[in-house]
Amino acid sequence: MASVIEQSQVAPPPGSAAELTLPLTYFDYVWLSFHRMQQILFYKLPVSKSDFVQTIVPNLKDSLSLALKHYIPLAGHVVYPLNLSDYPELRYVTRDSVSVTFSKTDIDFNCLIGNHLRNSKDFYHVVPQLAGPRHGLGVQLAPLLAIQVAIFPNNGISIGFTNHHVVGVGATIVGFIRAWALLNKFSRDEKFLANEVHSIL
Repeated sequence: MASVIEQSQVAPPPGSAAELTLPLTYFDYVWLSFHRMQQILFYKLPVSKSDFVQTIVPNLKDSLSLALKHYIPLAGHVVYPLNLSDYPELRYVTRDSVSVTFSKTDIDFNCLIGNHLRNSKDFYHVVPQLAGPRHGLGVQLAPLLAIQVAIFPNNGISIGFTNHHVVGVGATIVGFIRAWALLNKFSRDEKFLANEVHSIL
């Protein structure tokens, strides 16, 4: 099981795009009703819960905010018009953000990362759920990305991602993860992204 330490909303930094709207192409429509993509990364890191909360959590939130600056649509929504004569689109507006859950789990870390058969249900506690659509003015707004960071005290951490397939193919999400990792590793210095960012646009 996993217990929540902190529930956050992480937005791109001030000065990022104020608003961005991307119409969907014909080929994007296939993914609107497709299942959500889920990934988990595991890191061996013998860190205590207090160090996790005091150091790792703030650093991850700060670097995530900067990474979202380069992948703005991930912080936005897919917009479903209630008027069927209109078309769905991707939209980001100021104050849109990504749901990030920080949790602690007592699951056996070495069992999850081991090279043997495992029950897929054991991973569900460290994978975030993407919130359902909410109602806006004449539309439904569905979030595109959710993240969960779980600590396995004194063993490691996992970072789970759930994203709407319509926002990007696997290469886009991997590019985003790499950008976030580089920003976190190099103290949020954006010059290290010059050859790494794979634009979502």
